[in-house]
Amino acid sequence: MKKIFLFLSVISVVVLNSCKGDREPEMKVLTDRIEYDVMVNNDGKMDPIMNHVNEDVRVEFIHFLFEELKNGKAFSDSGATTDSKSVLMLIRELFPDADTTVSDPEVYYKLNTAKINKLRFREKWVYNSENFKIEKTVLAVAPLIELADTLGYVYKAVPLFWIQCDTAKDLKEVNVLSTNIITDALVYNQLEMILYLDSTPADFYCNLKNPAKTEFFDALLASVIDKKVTGYNFFFNPLEEADMRVLKGYSDTLTDYDENNKEVRTIIEHKISAKEFGRIKFAERWEYSSNPFIFRKTVMALNPSVIVVDPQYNVVRGFKPLFWTVYDEKYLQEMKGKVLQ
Repeated sequence: MKKIFLFLSVISVVVLNSCKGDREPEMKVLTDRIEYDVMVNNDGKMDPIMNHVNEDVRVEFIHFLFEELKNGKAFSDSGATTDSKSVLMLIRELFPDADTTVSDPEVYYKLNTAKINKLRFREKWVYNSENFKIEKTVLAVAPLIELADTLGYVYKAVPLFWIQCDTAKDLKEVNVLSTNIITDALVYNQLEMILYLDSTPADFYCNLKNPAKTEFFDALLASVIDKKVTGYNFFFNPLEEADMRVLKGYSDTLTDYDENNKEVRTIIEHKISAKEFGRIKFAERWEYSSNPFIFRKTVMALNPSVIVVDPQYNVVRGFKPLFWTVYDEKYLQEMKGKVLQ
């Protein structure tokens, strides 16, 4: 009887472990809604895969968005239905010298009166709790107009109209926009570059909310440090010990002397935290279908960046990419050793 009981216990343990092994990783919601702007025309100022979609397919896609507007499928930034007449008026407000005889708003784009170098996306993000791959559901897309001053600083960014995506159906008649585009998504909207555009940005604009933001960043960082997830440097080579030291945090000791010539030591701690987490760089594949309109982004790699502050002037100098995590082996081999401009 004891042998039978022991045998059944062993079977129970095996079955339990098998169930655990087959269990899918938990998908966690990072945000139900985030809106952010993506450059799709870098005017040759960067590598062709950096913030860029080739002109032929880019122009074709923007034309498709305008066709959806003409077919009565567009919404304004406030969520109300809009039409070509309203968009015409909006463009003329932005560009007072625009030709008033134009009756089709797309003509302003074709004439280069209204340059559309960016798209604004509205998305939902969830992530795999084991490898931290972010999966995006694109909810809507808007062509974006930017106004800049004489020094080139953008002071206004206006979505002309929104076209909503069908999120309930599968992608059909696939149109490939890019097989490899590297883009940036700001995830902290209290930066000067954003407040310059809008002093009170919506909490979903270029922003991830806590505690989900901190939980994602802390867990991702810990997994890379513990080597549960492989981290790669900017050249897509595995992180070295010097890189790991920065991720783990370290301290410096500065030695000085006071007015009595006594030695004074100051310990400066260098530690990365979610408080500085301000941007994610994505490497993606972009595809869409026009009927129904579905926009699919496949994340092949991502790179969290922290804000770099000038300690002397207490101003943001830029962002420091920490590491790549890669989810596509073919992409990793393709990018390994590449120098991105």
